[in-house]
Amino acid sequence: MMEDRLSSFLSKTSNELGTQLESLKMIFDMNHEIFYKTAVKGILAENQIMEYLSSFVELRHLADNVSLTGTEKGKLKDNKTGDIVADIE
Repeated sequence: MMEDRLSSFLSKTSNELGTQLESLKMIFDMNHEIFYKTAVKGILAENQIMEYLSSFVELRHLADNVSLTGTEKGKLKDNKTGDIVADIE
């Protein structure tokens, strides 16, 4: 009788756990797809590039300046020159 109870418990737990894991996988896949179809990936990439360039300049004690400009409006109408600007000494 104890084995039947244990077997029943494990079966029920396995089914519930499998359902929950499948739901989590679907949420992960959906978020992954949304991420790659939006501008979020571009913003994250810009931030990573900015961090790398800043650390490169700092480690080599250069007088160069690196800045993000993606949210700033340029001086020329409808002109977007870049999201990262490097002023090289």
